Amino acid sequence: MKKILLAITVLFCAGSASAQNLHILDMANGNAMVNGQTMTYTTSSLLTDARHFEIHNAQGQQVTVKVRKTVLVLNAPTSSTWFCSDLNCYAPGTTLSPNINIGANGQFELSVDYDAEDYSSGMTRVRYAIFNTANPNDSAYIIVEYNTPVGVATNTALKATVSNPMPNPASSAFSMNYKMTNTPASAKLVVFNMLGAQVMETEITDMEGTVRMDVSTLEQGVYFCSLVADNKTLTTRRLIVSY
Repeated sequence: MKKILLAITVLFCAGSASAQNLHILDMANGNAMVNGQTMTYTTSSLLTDARHFEIHNAQGQQVTVKVRKTVLVLNAPTSSTWFCSDLNCYAPGTTLSPNINIGANGQFELSVDYDAEDYSSGMTRVRYAIFNTANPNDSAYIIVEYNTPVGVATNTALKATVSNPMPNPASSAFSMNYKMTNTPASAKLVVFNMLGAQVMETEITDMEGTVRMDVSTLEQGVYFCSLVADNKTLTTRRLIVSY
């Protein structure tokens, strides 16, 4: 009888250890669960494309997880992909995040970004996997697919390269280096909040240079910095304000 009870206990513990407690929810689709799905988006070669997901921990205790990024297909060598977790953003070369703690029945936001720097068309596919560091079998993943058709929002007359904000996160001010191929009639660097509302801007008068902006009056959170020339958004970078 004791052996039977022991066997049942072992099977129960093994089942609990292998249970899937991590879930990926699509914030743009009513927080629908999308574990194991391929999310396909048609995107522009001129704009940074950010998508937002919620990672939910269904366990009644805190867990420590990591995010692993695997680029399956990249449409051009100069295109880039990166991801952010709440207030932490990681460089395009980062494929594995540091530890992320999720409280009991808690969650964190995972945003994934894509930028076709060279205005190329084609398909980019990236797999994002979230796994419990104490139990890697408890994991979830999605594949994010970006499709940039030929001729979608391309602009060969005016192009620009813009660095990531420095520092990022920023607590008082940040700087961005930029370079445009031609001189536009007007240009500016515009900062938007997560709701798409413009919160500040500064005029750009040179084809190449550095822009510095004071963010000490902004609330903590995620923002987007867009270089706008001749009323067209050429490129966008993510900025985090944290005090």
